[in-house]
Amino acid sequence: MRTNIKLYYAHSKLIYGTQQEIDELEFLKEKFPYAQIICPHYTIGEINDSKDYLFVVDISNDLIVSEFNGDIGFKVFTEISRAFSNNTNVFVLRKVDDKFYLLKVSGLKIINREDYKIHFGRVIV
Repeated sequence: MRTNIKLYYAHSKLIYGTQQEIDELEFLKEKFPYAQIICPHYTIGEINDSKDYLFVVDISNDLIVSEFNGDIGFKVFTEISRAFSNNTNVFVLRKVDDKFYLLKVSGLKIINREDYKIHFGRVIV
């Protein structure tokens, strides 16, 4: 069993403090009881320079992404891109019929360059 695993939970600020975030974190803690789950909302807090979030991606073993209405914003897109450049595994967390699934992300697609917050891109599984 691997210990000292760091999982970065990348998600939109629009779900901070919501039931979605609570449920997803609970699932991740149950699925990976020995991992350190790094949640920007609770673990890191507000950082002015987004390069600091990328540093956390750099030191993480895996990146787990949550979508907002099926899409991701620019910052999460950037974090995934960084993970890919580091050869870090990226998984998207999806809920279907009240059950969570982790799907391996194989790519990214920009869908709206004008919408940095919600609908900038999509993950490809």
